[in-house]
Order: sequence, then C-alpha cells, then structure tokens
Amino acid sequence: MENQDQIQQPQMFQEKPKQNGSGFLVGLLSTLLLLASIIAGFFAYQTQKLVSELRVMSEELKQAAKTPEPTTSPLATPDPTADWKTYTNTKYGYSFKYSGEFELKNISGESITVPQNTSGVYLVKKSYPDYANRVLEVQYLDIFVPPVGWTSANVVVGGQNAKRYMFVGGDATIKFDIYQVPLTSGGIEIMVNKQMLEDIDQILSTFKFTN
Repeated sequence: MENQDQIQQPQMFQEKPKQNGSGFLVGLLSTLLLLASIIAGFFAYQTQKLVSELRVMSEELKQAAKTPEPTTSPLATPDPTADWKTYTNTKYGYSFKYSGEFELKNISGESITVPQNTSGVYLVKKSYPDYANRVLEVQYLDIFVPPVGWTSANVVVGGQNAKRYMFVGGDATIKFDIYQVPLTSGGIEIMVNKQMLEDIDQILSTFKFTN
C-alpha cells in the first residue's frame, strides 16, 4: 500500500561519556596546591620564629658584653704579728716585733719593759730564760768582722741588703747563724738560733730600719 503509514524508525543517540578524568585531575591539583600552601606557611612561620630567636640571642650577647663580670676581692690574710709587742731603738734606727711568749732583755740581762736605746738586746723564751738559750740577739757594731771559715749568702732583712753567715762544720755547740745588716753608719748584727727557725723567720720578717 502506497499510503501505508511508514513506520518511523527511532533515532539512536549516543550519550557523551562523562569527563571523570578531568574532574579527578582538578581535585588532585587543588589538593596539591593546598598542601603546598600549608607547607609554605609552615616554613615561613619557622623562619620567622628562627629570626626572632636569633635576634633575642644577639641582644643577650650584646648585653652580656656590656655587663662586666663581678670581681671578688681576695680575702685579706690576717697578720699573725698584729698583737705582738714592738721594740724600737731610735738611736741605732731599727725595730722588730716579738710575741708574748718571749722576754726581751738588754745585753746585761735586765728585762726591757720600756724602749731603751741600748747597743744590744736579746730575746729568750719565758720558759727558757737563760742567755745560752736565747732565740735572737741584736747588737750595733761600728765595724763588721766576718766570721772566718763560715759560708755566706746575700739576703734581705727589713728591706736592707745583708749578709748571712752559716757555720757548716761539725761543731754542734755553734747553733747560731749571723746576719750583718750595714746601715749609713755602722750596722746591725743579728744572731739567730738555728734550732728555732720557725720563730726566727717570723721575727726577722718584722724588722724595719730607719738609718
């Protein structure tokens, strides 16, 4: 039949494929960008923090350089002779100190209770008051006579150059060393008992000369 209705064939349409790949890529890039921003911010914060810490350390170092370290004064050593008695001979220009365990006598054996300008004095321990046990003897001499056969050495007594004479033989009866201290006129001869060197060293350290 010519007029037979023609049956129209339905048209087939192909659906466009969804673009899943491009969406995933955009999401990945966004995530990476966010991570990069976070990391950059973290490093920027750490850098700023480090700069601040370095600035504080620099200021502390400058302040420390300006602030002098406290100095401690050395403790004063007490003078062991501070409470000793002093003998002064104004005629012959010397003085020395001695402790209370000693007694000072003039060459004639009399105790010296007040300063005397005698030509010779000696010290004895109160427990051994005999002249033979004297610890020290001081005499003024117009002329020095060096002891023959004794060994000598240059020393300093009371700021004055002096000679020390020592007997080195086997004679046990000689128990004294002799110091000769020249002054402007004459000089002072000091005999010291070698058996009492500890006492002698302290007493010799107190000698002073004015002539």
